[in-house]
Amino acid sequence: MVYTVTLNPSLDYYIKIKELKIGEINRTNSEEIFPGGKGINVSILLSRLGIETTALGFKAGFTGEEIERLLGEEDVKCDFISCEGSSRINIKVTGTKETQINGDGPVMKNEYLEKLYDRLLDIGKDDILVLAGSAPRSLGTSVYKSIIEHLPYRETKVVVDAAGGLLEDALTTNPFLVKPNVEELCNLFKTTIRSNDEVIRYAKQLQNMGARNVIVSRGVNGGVMVTEDGETYSSLPPRGEVVNSTGAGDSVVAGFLYSYIESDNMKKAFYMGMRCGSATACSSGIASADSILNNYKALALDLDGTLLDTIDDLAAAVNYSLEKFNQPTHSVDEIRNMVGNGIRNLMARAVPGGEDCPTFEDQFGAFLKYYLENLYVYSSVYPGMMELLEECKKRGIPVGIVSNKEEGAVGKIVEHFFDGYITSYAGDNMVRAKKPAKDSVYAVLKDIDESLNPSDVLYVGDSGVDSLTAECAGMDCLLVSWGFRPREELEQLTCMAIIDSADEIMYFF
Repeated sequence: MVYTVTLNPSLDYYIKIKELKIGEINRTNSEEIFPGGKGINVSILLSRLGIETTALGFKAGFTGEEIERLLGEEDVKCDFISCEGSSRINIKVTGTKETQINGDGPVMKNEYLEKLYDRLLDIGKDDILVLAGSAPRSLGTSVYKSIIEHLPYRETKVVVDAAGGLLEDALTTNPFLVKPNVEELCNLFKTTIRSNDEVIRYAKQLQNMGARNVIVSRGVNGGVMVTEDGETYSSLPPRGEVVNSTGAGDSVVAGFLYSYIESDNMKKAFYMGMRCGSATACSSGIASADSILNNYKALALDLDGTLLDTIDDLAAAVNYSLEKFNQPTHSVDEIRNMVGNGIRNLMARAVPGGEDCPTFEDQFGAFLKYYLENLYVYSSVYPGMMELLEECKKRGIPVGIVSNKEEGAVGKIVEHFFDGYITSYAGDNMVRAKKPAKDSVYAVLKDIDESLNPSDVLYVGDSGVDSLTAECAGMDCLLVSWGFRPREELEQLTCMAIIDSADEIMYFF
């Protein structure tokens, strides 16, 4: 069971207008009302994803009753404590800019807090407690720390999503996870944070202060996680048009917990958190389960360096041609650094003088003839990739291959290694533009299903060419660390994440 505590819940009144004009009468284009508060948002998304959750906290007046009623419609169990006054109403205005006006909420009394402590006695050691959002000023900054100290079991995993003194005081209890956003991290350490490296450095300072695991959300820049095992993960969010950022950070927490409960896998859970945060940011309220779990409908794979290790066969063909024309050969590692943008460019880099060499065309012809006759003497499928293709086939996810290799060669390789697993492929056919142009990707999409949009497809590659291809095609991209390019180079490229094993691709489906 996941319990969430929202000390100051609200009714969130969302208004969309063309332009907010101060001092004038404004007419709305649309209006929606949702139950609000960070812990409540976590409970709503967890419930939509099928995780049992109970919302704890305080309710007051008719607004409190309406909050509880709306949560009941979301199948969220409520165990609120009734207070005097009225639960707050927050106004969220979306126009040319996003504007928020947040209410103050009721004044808390010590007797209300004592009743909350009694509710904590129902929380077991295998449960998870989420403390999220601000607290009424009357409760002070140590209230989260006090709540944690009143738990009956120290083994209970506690997640804290708060800012300032609330977070700082709670760190002394060694919470399982804290999730500040980057602005909150800046404010806490009174600094400016611009890069992922800086985020990681300050996240580790939170660990030094007591946090076991830390996720820092960065809005459109994704997020970073550092774990108690010393691992560091980073990810950009999936593509999408931001509608309203309210609740996105809460959805990161909910997505993380949903996946962590299901898999006990920190990295997978982190990526799911990023997906959920993005899905909510691209929704008018908290994201639906369908918008999260049915994110991609197909998979597009680069071939060389991603699906198949072809470097030894490429090196053999390059050196055959060089030896034939009495030119110095190259090591496999040297040839690995020459690969990219097709085999003609490979030979242009390998032959002294490149395409200006008088014998270049003859050498390229010798290379091509040898290579097409010896396509897979040494080549092998990367570890885990056949299992990935098997899983895609089992789940009905079509897989396409997009390569700059000569298209006939791609066809032979597919038939030899991947018969029955690949729905479509495209290579260099001397007609359509090669990667990083989008032409070959779109050809594969059309062949798989003409109704597929680029946003329906996840692209996976191993190089800057692949990163640019995905960008040109309007697709989310993963880059693999096992390919032809060093990780240091990949870290300078644009991609959702760099993955280290084939099974991680399925984390995104």
